[in-house]
Amino acid sequence: MAFVVDVNGKPCDIDVLSPSEFSVGEAAVKALKQWQFTPATKARLPVRTQTYAQFNFITNPDVLDQKESRQFDLVYRGVHSSDPNLRRKSIEEMVNLEKHKFPMAIAVRANLRSKGKGVPKDEVAALKALQGLNLEKAHFGYYALGLLYEEGIAVPRDEAKAIQLYTAGAFRGNQSAQIQLANVYLKKGLRAEAIRLFRLCGIENVGCEAKANQLIAEEPSTR
Repeated sequence: MAFVVDVNGKPCDIDVLSPSEFSVGEAAVKALKQWQFTPATKARLPVRTQTYAQFNFITNPDVLDQKESRQFDLVYRGVHSSDPNLRRKSIEEMVNLEKHKFPMAIAVRANLRSKGKGVPKDEVAALKALQGLNLEKAHFGYYALGLLYEEGIAVPRDEAKAIQLYTAGAFRGNQSAQIQLANVYLKKGLRAEAIRLFRLCGIENVGCEAKANQLIAEEPSTR
């Protein structure tokens, strides 16, 4: 959520950035309103400040093994590294996680396989892996499968199906799905929705923050 901390340290102007399929936005806003902050100062006087907060609601605590999740996060970052040696080693480790039936690893490997990125290209095998996956245990899979439908890879091109999958992934907090959905909104001229998602991703991704700020700056004046 984006919000302003006023001169008394109370949160106000609260904006729920993340779409929520589970109607938890109201509960998060209610919780945030109970918080008390130390206001920022300028020339020793308190001033209003824009900031962000994230609330995580766990609907199924058994979805992920915590040790494997931490290992996966490290490996996933390595897969997208600019260092070719680290990238190759990370892909090998991703294969090991996939052999242990770790859902997120299966989804990421399918995505790599569909593009032939670091692994032999096999679009049909990628589709089969994603269709056989419980996406509730691998939210990245919503993005990976949506991409196949958007680009018509191994399936007939179906933009509506792709948007449905991206939206499901975005609801569940997957940043790749959020970014892809924002780009789709942008192509369709839905700038407000795109900005909201780019602002959401911008909490952890400087590229998304820059994109959101660029789009906001391009908005016509409302004088």
